[in-house]
Amino acid sequence: MKTLTTSTMTNANHAPTSIGRQACRLGAVLIAAFSGAAANASVITGTNNGGGGGGLFVNSSSVATPNPGNNNVLGLSTNTLSYNETFNNVNYGSATYANAQGPPTEYTVSVAVLNNTGVNWIGFECYTGSGTIIAPSYLNWFVFDFDLAPTISGPGTGSATWSPLNDNWITFSNLNVPAGATIFMTFNLDLPVNTFGSWAIQQRPIAIPAPGSLALLGLGGLVATRRRR
Repeated sequence: MKTLTTSTMTNANHAPTSIGRQACRLGAVLIAAFSGAAANASVITGTNNGGGGGGLFVNSSSVATPNPGNNNVLGLSTNTLSYNETFNNVNYGSATYANAQGPPTEYTVSVAVLNNTGVNWIGFECYTGSGTIIAPSYLNWFVFDFDLAPTISGPGTGSATWSPLNDNWITFSNLNVPAGATIFMTFNLDLPVNTFGSWAIQQRPIAIPAPGSLALLGLGGLVATRRRR
């Protein structure tokens, strides 16, 4: 499996530090925090198969947590979350999981995705959160842990690179994944303290623009040029 490189760095502990992130934490859907010295955190208790919206269908999924409380793992975690998926059109979809209170825990997530969209993919985005996918500026406390660099493999991924827009959002670029091919991604996910509810790894393939779309863009530019003249 190809390990990718990026020039973008995150803080060593991957802990949200901005005032905005603290505000988002307070407003995030299905988060419950409680006080006291014995307050717990989250472990994944189950996953959901079937339609995830946006053309995503989860064929199968599984979770195993043999080592709860292993937060800040270096490398692969013994706790695993796996999805086998099919994308039937190019749009955002969600692979969901449920949390219950337990010690703070880190998971290695493996995702296999079949391109059933009929078009080649030049990129792929992953976002961890809840609800409907929104702007990358939305931050929450379910974060990717970049102590383990995300990986991607499969047809059309030989020149792939990745970059984190923030701790909740990663983008794989420089892909050329043909229709009918399956790609495989791996990354680590941190579950934060004092949370429970339903969350998701939201995803979107990025397709090569159709020739007609490129022609329209070119025509629009030509018209704008003539107007300026």
